[in-house]
Amino acid sequence: MIDHEPFLAVRSGMAPSLYQMLDLFRLLLDFGIVVLTWVIQLVVYPSFKYLSRNGLREWHQKYTLQISFIVVPLMLGQLAIAFFQVFFFMDAYTISSAVLIAVAWFLTFYFAAPTHHMISLQEDHLPLINRLIYINWFRTLAWNLAFIISFLRFLNLSV
Repeated sequence: MIDHEPFLAVRSGMAPSLYQMLDLFRLLLDFGIVVLTWVIQLVVYPSFKYLSRNGLREWHQKYTLQISFIVVPLMLGQLAIAFFQVFFFMDAYTISSAVLIAVAWFLTFYFAAPTHHMISLQEDHLPLINRLIYINWFRTLAWNLAFIISFLRFLNLSV
């Protein structure tokens, strides 16, 4: 059953609790990351294969800078709220979602970011693009699972 308390509280003039607001913001951030991750996985990374070596070098440098203006606030916001939730509202949801987010960050900074860097340097970029797509499937999975449990929590069906 769906808990309509956050919505009823707003309509009745009562402010939702910090707990409810954090769940809503987390859900929105998680959803934003999921949409972005799928676009990158299905459109952006595969499109790199169609660029010439020089074209990819030029575009990749612009792409990584421009996409960071979208990715960084989403990731930092998600991380901040997740760890705030773990610290103040520790339960199975907050712990499992923090672990999934930590996994996504680990994959990002230990595998994806170095691969992006190598794309800018190496001549044979197709194996690196394939590696980036492969790595990103695991990041996509982690962020999708984090979104699913946020959504279930929001529907009051938490794990």
